[in-house]
Amino acid sequence: MKVRKGLVLLLACVLVLAVSSMAFAAPPQWVQEKKVQKQMTKQWKEKFKDMGEHWAEEAVERMSAKGLIDGYEDSTYRPKAKVTNEEALAMIVRAVYPNSEVDTENVLYDMKHWKQLSSPWAMGTLAIAVDNELTSAGEMFSLIPKKPAKRIDVVRYIAKALMNGDIEAADLNLDFIDISKVDETDMALLERVVAAGIFQGNPDGTFQPFKPISRAEMAILLQRIDDKIDNEVDGAQVKGALDSIDDSEIVITVDGDEKTYDLADEVSVFRNNHRAELDDLTAGDEVLVIFNEDGAVKFIAAREMKVEDEVEGVVTQLDNDEEWIEIEDNDGDENRYDLADDIIVKIDDENADYEDLLVGDNVELKLENDLVVKIKVEVEEDEVSGIVSDIDSDEITILIDDEEQTFTFTEDIEVKINGEEATVSDIDEGDTVDLEVVRGSVVKIEVEYETEEIEGVVSAVYDDGIIVLVDDDEETYQYAENLTVEVDGEEADFDDIAEGDSVELEVVDNTVYSISAERQEEKVEGQFVAMSNDEITILVDGDIEKYQLADDVEIDVDEDMEIGEVPMGSEVELQIQSDKVVRVEIDAN
Repeated sequence: MKVRKGLVLLLACVLVLAVSSMAFAAPPQWVQEKKVQKQMTKQWKEKFKDMGEHWAEEAVERMSAKGLIDGYEDSTYRPKAKVTNEEALAMIVRAVYPNSEVDTENVLYDMKHWKQLSSPWAMGTLAIAVDNELTSAGEMFSLIPKKPAKRIDVVRYIAKALMNGDIEAADLNLDFIDISKVDETDMALLERVVAAGIFQGNPDGTFQPFKPISRAEMAILLQRIDDKIDNEVDGAQVKGALDSIDDSEIVITVDGDEKTYDLADEVSVFRNNHRAELDDLTAGDEVLVIFNEDGAVKFIAAREMKVEDEVEGVVTQLDNDEEWIEIEDNDGDENRYDLADDIIVKIDDENADYEDLLVGDNVELKLENDLVVKIKVEVEEDEVSGIVSDIDSDEITILIDDEEQTFTFTEDIEVKINGEEATVSDIDEGDTVDLEVVRGSVVKIEVEYETEEIEGVVSAVYDDGIIVLVDDDEETYQYAENLTVEVDGEEADFDDIAEGDSVELEVVDNTVYSISAERQEEKVEGQFVAMSNDEITILVDGDIEKYQLADDVEIDVDEDMEIGEVPMGSEVELQIQSDKVVRVEIDAN
C-alpha cells in the first residue's frame, strides 16, 4: 500500500475541552451544596518528587491542579526538560480556550510530520490553534511536533492568543542585548508580552530568544496567563481574603460575601511562593483556591495581604549593609524603614542601585507591609552663591551668610570665568562664585570678575607676561591660563604680538584674560645708505635715519645683485610694522 508523504486528516467535529481557569465569583451551586463529611486533612508533602524547593514549584502544582500540565508516571515533573512545539501549543490552547471546539468536517490539514503527533486527538488542539490564529495552516504544514519550542516561538503563540484585548500593543524599546536577530514582527509581539509582565529577561540583560523553553518556564508562563485572563469556567477556582481555616474547611470573603468551602482529603498549600502548612496561613491573606471534581478545595495559594504606603522626605542616613534607610519626612519626623530583598531604585527614572543613593536626596518611598520595595529619587538642581574660602581638585568650601559649606566636584565639572571656559585651578580663595549643585555635588562653577580695560603700546612680550606702555608708564601683566589673543581681528597666540603693537587688555588684578592687538603700519621712502643684519640706514628728506629690521624681514632687490653691491643713493621703500621693518624694496636702476 502506498502512503503519500503528507497526511490529510478529516476530523468529524473534534471537541477540545480544557480545564477551567480562574473564576473570581463564588463557585456554582453544585459546589456550595455538595455534602462532604469533614475529616482531618492530609496535606501533600510534594506532588512531584523532583520539585521540592524548586523556584517554579507553586506554579507547577497550581497548573497541574487546573489540568493544564501533568507529570510523568514516575511522579516526576522534569522541570529542565524541553517543551515541544505540540506541547507548547496544547498548553496555551488549554489555558486560553478551555471550552473551544472546532468543527473540522470541512477542514483539511496536510501535515508533513503528522507521524510525530502524540495522538489523533492532538490534531483537534492544533486545529483550535489555527482557528484562533496562533499559527497558520501554512506554518502547521512544516511544524515539527516533537521539536523543542524556542522562547520566541512561545512569545509568538502567547501574544497572538492574548491579542483580543488581554494585552495591549507596546513600544518599549527593549534593551535585551541578544535580540538583534529577532525579526520586526516578532519584536512587536515580544514587546507586548514583556509589557504585560508575562515574559521577562535574564539578570545578565539577555532574553535568549532562540533557546528551547523548559517545562519549569512554561509553568510560570501559564500561571501568568491564568492571572491575566478570566475564562469564567464555573467551579474552577476562587479568589478572596482568608477569614479562617481548620483541618476540614476554609472560610473566605469573596466580593464582600463570606463563603465556606470543604477541604479535600489532600490539599497542596503554598504561602508567598513556598510550600506551607495550613497553620501557616493567616487571616487577611489573599488566597486562591482550586476545587476538585467533588467541589472540595484541593489547592491553596496564599499571599500575605499587601498594605501599601508612600512616604516622601530627605535621606538622613544610609546603611552600609543595605538593610534600611532613614529619612526626614515632610512633617520633620525622622524614621527608619527596612528594605525588601528585591528593592527597586530609580534616579531620575533611570535604574540605579542602593549604593547610588546619597544623604540629602529627595526621595519617594513605596512600602508594602512596612518594607520599602521601591525608592524613587527626584534630582533637583540648586544654585548656591558665596565666597571661596578653600578649594582643591576635589572639592570647594564657600562662605554663605557667615557659614562654611563644602561641596564635592563631579568628574565632568564645568568652569567658566567671565563666560570663558576655565579650570578649577583658575579659581582662587576670595573669589565670588555661583555654583550649580546636584545631589550635593557641584556640576558647574561660574566666576564673574570685575574687569578693567587697559589700552597701550607693547613694550615687551615674554612667555608668562607682557609689558605695556600706558600713559608713559610701563605696566607688567601676567597671562591667565585661559588667555585669548587676537591680532588684527584674527585669533592668535601671545607670541604673535610684537613690540609697538597697540593693544587693548582685559585685566583682573594684574592678570590679563584677553589681548586685542593692532599692528601699526607705515611706509618710508628714501635713498639707500647702508644695511646690516639688524638695521638699515637711509636718507629721508636730507636726514640720515636708521630702522630696526624684523627677524623675518623680506628684502626685494634686483635678482643678480647682492646687498653689498647696492649702490648708495638707490631708491628704497620700507614697510614698517610696530617700529620694525618687515619689507625692504630697493630700486638700484
